[in-house]
Amino acid sequence: MIELNELRLVLIQELKNFRYQEKQLPNYQQLCRFLMVKPPNSIAKLTSALEQLMLEDHLAQQPQLAAVCVQKRKPVPREGFFQYLSELGLYSGPDKGNQAEIWHIRELDKLCEFYAHLLEKPI
Repeated sequence: MIELNELRLVLIQELKNFRYQEKQLPNYQQLCRFLMVKPPNSIAKLTSALEQLMLEDHLAQQPQLAAVCVQKRKPVPREGFFQYLSELGLYSGPDKGNQAEIWHIRELDKLCEFYAHLLEKPI
């Protein structure tokens, strides 16, 4: 089982790396490695934890930190991310394509603003 607080900390660190070191956002497989999630079903375990995090963020009226985790071939989350957002009432649109990509970019901006105090670049 993935500890949600650990997942949250890893995602915030990856957001910081993305913002200041111009690194790519982590994909699902990389995030499993960072969190030491073992097979079998490591991606499914991660997806379940990300959905729990999404629900927590929604209930706390915070930006969706799970948006930091993206696909290997595309710099956006998988379709299931957008489908779950729709279930939560946070997104209404196709689960892939231009509209989803624009939503994702805006959410990353909101995350950077929301976590700005944690993302400050060290001197």
